[in-house]
Amino acid sequence: MAKPQIVFEPRAKQELKDIHNFIARDCEDKADSFLKKITDEIEKMFSFGSNTENLNPLLKGYRHINYGKYMIIYKIKSEHVRVFSVYHSARDITRF
Repeated sequence: MAKPQIVFEPRAKQELKDIHNFIARDCEDKADSFLKKITDEIEKMFSFGSNTENLNPLLKGYRHINYGKYMIIYKIKSEHVRVFSVYHSARDITRF
C-alpha cells in the first residue's frame, strides 16, 4: 500500500511545533524522534484501517487516537488523513 498523505491543518502544525520546541529544550534528538513517531502512528492507523473512536457524535467524522499523553484529532479521507489537532491530555478537549 502506498504511503498515505498526511495533511496537517495550521492549528495542528503549530501544536506540533510547540511540542517539538518544548521537548527540544532538553534534547533536540528526542523532539525529532517524537514527531517522527506521531507521524508513523498516523500512517499506521491509515494503512491498517481505523479502529479508533469517533470523537463526539455531534462532530461527525472526527476521530481520535491516543499517543502517549497526546490525543490526535483527525478525519480519514480516501486519499489522505487530515490532522486537525494534537492535544496534550492536560488540556481541555472541549475547546476543540
